[in-house]
Amino acid sequence: MEKTLAFLLLSLVVGCGEKQLETETLVGTYEGKIDDDTERWIFHKNGEFEWSSSDKRYERSLEDVLGAPPHGRWIVAKHREVHLKWYGTPTTSGEEIHVFSVNPDNSITHIADITDGDRQDYKEDLDTFQQAK
Repeated sequence: MEKTLAFLLLSLVVGCGEKQLETETLVGTYEGKIDDDTERWIFHKNGEFEWSSSDKRYERSLEDVLGAPPHGRWIVAKHREVHLKWYGTPTTSGEEIHVFSVNPDNSITHIADITDGDRQDYKEDLDTFQQAK
């Protein structure tokens, strides 16, 4: 009986570890300052995202490269991460995915990029974007 009770308690503690992210809590607009510019990420309920910058020259140059305003699809991944896959990639090498961690206050921090399947994690100078109300 004691072993069964101990097993049940252990299962309950392990099962209550990391809370699964809900897509609905992430839908919205995120803004942050990068150098002198304000960048904005908009996560739509349908899984699409849009990106914009207060530096319209940079935004227009990306639009020229992509042939459309910068946008793509976002998904909730494991370990409280959100992956943003660009439609038409801003790099010339192929597929690019931005990886953001979701912080306890629902802000997001750009922690890595995945280019052509290779992940590069960032350890310093991380950019955080606050969810706009």
